[in-house]
Amino acid sequence: MKIDFTVCVYCGSSCGSNPLHKEAVRAIGAEIAKNNIGIVYGGGGVGMMGILADSAIQNNGKVVGIMPEYLITQEAKHEGLSELKIVENIHIRKKLMEDAADAFLILPGGIGTLDELFEVLVLKSLEQLEKPVIIFNSEGYFDGVISMIRKMQEDGFVSVKSGQHFRVADTVGEVMEMLKEWKIENGK
Repeated sequence: MKIDFTVCVYCGSSCGSNPLHKEAVRAIGAEIAKNNIGIVYGGGGVGMMGILADSAIQNNGKVVGIMPEYLITQEAKHEGLSELKIVENIHIRKKLMEDAADAFLILPGGIGTLDELFEVLVLKSLEQLEKPVIIFNSEGYFDGVISMIRKMQEDGFVSVKSGQHFRVADTVGEVMEMLKEWKIENGK
């Protein structure tokens, strides 16, 4: 399969308590693969990461994982990936994922997912990163985060420009439309 566009996906190493998130992540993995979009992600075989990778792989997708050595046992590396890169630490992981991506997709997750989201938004606000960012607000999961960013913007801590460094998708269909749009815009 020829991949001409790659999305970096940040999501949880656990599944959380809302089964609707799992179904949405499963659908996103399948749709990304069916549209010849590659995935680069944290390499885990459990939680939302595992669901995403499994779904994409079942639909003949290309999935590349990048995992720090010390997380192999904690996040149970995925054994069926197109490629798994083992790196020294989380900082190297994030940099390699950023470099490999044409766009970023944020799915439900925990503190690590928020860290990755905010790192990408900081890089965009400092004009060190031009790639698009989609926050998938499955079942309103990111309402609080989005609201906080908007409040920071209202109170003058985040510039209007910085506050526009991401788009929000509420459905799998919206996520795919945004990815397809950026894929076309980039001539891919």
